[in-house]
Amino acid sequence: MLKFLFKLMVFILVGAILGFYGQQVTANSKDNLLLPLSLFALPVIFSQDEKITSDLSSEFDSGSGRKLMEILSFFGDGGFHIFLLGSLYFHPDTYTRETARLAFKSWVRAGIYTGILKFSFGRARPDQDRKGFFGPGFKYDSFPSGHTSAAFSLATVLGERYRKMKGFFYTTATLVGLSRVALRRHYPSDVLVGALIGYFAGKQILNESNSKKSNFTIFPTSRGLGVCLSIR
Repeated sequence: MLKFLFKLMVFILVGAILGFYGQQVTANSKDNLLLPLSLFALPVIFSQDEKITSDLSSEFDSGSGRKLMEILSFFGDGGFHIFLLGSLYFHPDTYTRETARLAFKSWVRAGIYTGILKFSFGRARPDQDRKGFFGPGFKYDSFPSGHTSAAFSLATVLGERYRKMKGFFYTTATLVGLSRVALRRHYPSDVLVGALIGYFAGKQILNESNSKKSNFTIFPTSRGLGVCLSIR
């Protein structure tokens, strides 16, 4: 009974956090539909975490399969992301540099949100001896997936800035999440919540950027023409 009540508390708390967070950034019908569907799926996935993780990891426990998952997981590593963002930032093209700046802000914001939840819940990883939540604390940090939230935070910004490659960015982020489960570093519910955090962090940064647009107004004066600059 206590275990059930604790799980229920986790669902309610995560739902409240993501619900408030998503409410700040949802701007279209697709985003408004994504959050409730994901929160509806969360308890279903949570109840099957152990089985899904076991089945998926067994499919990739061979040498070549595990190596493939390790390669995919690398695309969620912070070191790779810093290298990628640094390469974009020092690109001579202004649009590319601005993309790097936005992506970095999204990456940092997703990392902060993820870190707070990791500390608060303290969930043990699938490859650890203990099972369950033992937060707050730093010893256990499975929930949510940091690799996945980081990958989706970048995919959201890069996909919006380079729309022709949106499918590639989101597919890569999804494969990062898949690899984390296959390597028994995370449960599927860790990955789902991490993906939502990264996605909405990216949307939040993009919305903030779009709201800061400059408008020029030219109007006649007694001495000629005047120019008014407004920033919103």
